[in-house]
Order: sequence, then structure tokens, then C-alpha cells
Amino acid sequence: MVTIETHKSKITQAREESLHELVARLDIPVSDISIIDCAFTHTSYANEHKSKHIHHNQRLEFLGDAVLDLIIGEYLFKTYPDMAEGDLTKIKAATVCEDSLASVSRSLQLGQYLLL
Repeated sequence: MVTIETHKSKITQAREESLHELVARLDIPVSDISIIDCAFTHTSYANEHKSKHIHHNQRLEFLGDAVLDLIIGEYLFKTYPDMAEGDLTKIKAATVCEDSLASVSRSLQLGQYLLL
């Protein structure tokens, strides 16, 4: 099991409720809402609030990129058993590119949860 250290700074009750609504809407099992808070905390926000010792999302982003790459890679590998590696790579790259992920983020209305 991977342990992820996040900030345990006090978040407002309104933010906590908002994040709980998000995870409920997306049906994401979460045992520690501070992980979600960290995931939606941009580096710029953490830098502007250094006195609060807020952790930003870059380490989670690193891990998330690896997980997404693995999930999409496995899906394509199993779904297209006869496809050449180069073609699988092109499909995966198009799937996980910034534009595709931004489109999904907009459709899920994730921007409203970002701390920038």
C-alpha cells in the first residue's frame, strides 16, 4: 500500500463539505478528505500561503500521471490485442494529453474545487 503524506491543515467547513459532495457525486471512496484537498491545491496557492504550510498537488499529480498511464495502457493492451505497440502508444498519448484531460475536467466541473 502506498502512503501519501498530505497537509493536515485545517480546511473550512464549507470547503470540506464541498469536497465531500464532490467525492459523493463521483462515487470515489475516500477515507481522508485532506488528500482530495491537497489534490485540488495548486502550487501557486501553496506558495502564496507559505505561512500556513499548505502542501500542493505536484506529488499527487506525479503519482496520478503514472496510475493513469498504467490504466490506459492496460485497457488498450487488453482491448486491442492485435494492435502494434506504436499505434497503442499514439492512442494512449491522445487519450492522456492535456486537451483531453482538460475536457474531462470541465465536464466534471472540477475547476470550481481548485485553489489557485
